[in-house]
Amino acid sequence: MPEYTWWTGGRVEYLDTSDGRVAYRYWEESRRAPKTLLGIHGLGGNNDNFIALGEAFKPGVAVYAIDLTGNGDSGAPGDVAGRDVHLRNLDALSTLIRARHPDAKHYVAGYSLGAAYAPVWVVRNGRAFSGMILFAPPYRSPLRLPAHWRILFGALATIMPRRPVAIGNRSAGIVDARYRFTMSGERFVQKRTLRSLQVSADVVIAGERALRDVQVPTLIVHGGADAVARPEGARVAYHRLGAGDKTLHWVAGAQHDLYDVLSGIKRSDVSDEQRALVIRAVREWLEAH
Repeated sequence: MPEYTWWTGGRVEYLDTSDGRVAYRYWEESRRAPKTLLGIHGLGGNNDNFIALGEAFKPGVAVYAIDLTGNGDSGAPGDVAGRDVHLRNLDALSTLIRARHPDAKHYVAGYSLGAAYAPVWVVRNGRAFSGMILFAPPYRSPLRLPAHWRILFGALATIMPRRPVAIGNRSAGIVDARYRFTMSGERFVQKRTLRSLQVSADVVIAGERALRDVQVPTLIVHGGADAVARPEGARVAYHRLGAGDKTLHWVAGAQHDLYDVLSGIKRSDVSDEQRALVIRAVREWLEAH
């Protein structure tokens, strides 16, 4: 069995917004970087998801990673009133980043569920970004519910919006040991409200619809062995993207965590050479854009 340890790096600070206090991670040594990358984590994740990239790209790229409301150290654990809360908080963090890096080029990256928020947010902000990166987009995953289930789920969320639902144990039956290790961490949210889960399910549909309106250069990075967000979802994202400059990069053999680069934890059975397959692809794309 592989051993697991947490990725470490960067520092966490807090930003007061109209919707409450939001946590984010950044790297002080990247204050003078000519490029910034704002990372949006996946379901049940937090800003830890982008530690590996922040460490790999410092000091040349300033990585900032948000804790969306209801995740990590932002807001009430497992709850958010609606998608617009996340979008407003992303706006607020983006404003801070642009004030710190007034002459930089700015990019946004989303991992898993975050890769559904990214195109929605990019379209909302027009051409404010120089590019977008989607890691393991979830457009063919359990989060993409059939229409009849979305209607039923929406009704339940309307009747009992704050009803908590345990997701850790249920998820443990379909994911590998790395995810079970993640679930044991203090920052993993074991229960989510029905309205929070509805927000997550709805944004997958919204993100897929927004793809056609994305006009900025886009890189999609997907693991060939991803059993959570199926590879078909990456093909859907590539073909539906409106951007003329788009790249789909397959990482052979990688699962949903992309050789633990986007997981927040390290696996002892993953080599630096395997991680480099992901990191190198992103670095080269950023250098070219």
